Parts: sequence; C-alpha cells; structure tokens
Amino acid sequence: MVLKLLSLLLSCFSIPVYSADLLKTETLYEDSLVRVVRENHLSLNPHAYVPLVLIVEKQRFKGVHGRKPYYYKLDGGHHILFSLLRIGLLGDTRMAVLYDVRSGRAQKLDISQFHWGSMGRSGTADLTDNVSERSGGKVMLTCREFGYREEIELAIEPFKVVGWRKFRDGKVFTKGP
Repeated sequence: MVLKLLSLLLSCFSIPVYSADLLKTETLYEDSLVRVVRENHLSLNPHAYVPLVLIVEKQRFKGVHGRKPYYYKLDGGHHILFSLLRIGLLGDTRMAVLYDVRSGRAQKLDISQFHWGSMGRSGTADLTDNVSERSGGKVMLTCREFGYREEIELAIEPFKVVGWRKFRDGKVFTKGP
C-alpha cells in the first residue's frame, strides 16, 4: 500500500517506481576484506549518479571509484588504498584513502587536481590506474589516459603527496614537489 502511494506521488514528477526492488542494495564486489555495494535510492533526476559504498570492517566509505576490486593492498596487506569521488555543485572532489587494517584508522588526502582513481584496472593500456610500492614507505600512483600520464608519489606515514609529474606524449610538461 505504501509503495503504491509512493509510486502515485512520484508519478507526478515523472518518476516510475515499479517495485521495492529498485531500492535494494546490490553487492558489486566482496572478498574477505571489503564489500562494495550500490545503494539504490529514489531521485527526481532519472540520470542521478548513484555512488558506490566500500565497506571495510563495518566502516562505510561512500563514493568509491574505479573498477573491481576497487582497492589496492599495500604494505603486505596491512593497508589498503582506494579512491573516493564526491560530485558537487561547484566541483568534484577526489580523495585517496589509506586505510590501516590493523588499527582501523582511515586517512584521506585530497587529490582533486589529479585523475588517478577513476579508471581502476580497466584492462586497456590507454586507460588505466596503477599503484606500485616504493622503498622508504612510499607509493607511486600512475594514471594513463591515451597520450597523457600522471605520476603521484605518496608517503604512507604521514599520508601526504611527496611529488608529482604530468606527462603528455612522453614528455614532462609540469611537475611539483
């Protein structure tokens, strides 16, 4: 009865609601460490972005971005790294999140000026994100988009950007500390 009433009300706004199945949570990926779900919701915009939620040890991170498995294991599995995207009216915000599996502590770092985190492991050489561990507790994030490439070097403790370079057609065109 409530669903029919809601459907009737929303039909005034041209939003069809056919069943409660539209509101169910859908698991997209799950392993022993994380679960990634899509939490469907009603919206007045039929093209609304539905953010994915990464759940690790009962902590929820809304807006996880990329492709399966949505995260990278670091430091022998003691840390995981993933990307969050927040879509906003005045601009989008991209965050790199470092989650310490041992302590349950999450550290976020704004990386909005970079493209890393959206491609995940796309399977093509032209569109891909990658993570490689470096010595001294550092990590290199690499994003490739056709003739464009970015490298972002991060320190794990404290979690911060150490340096970055942007390449076009194989040549550095800008870099930073």
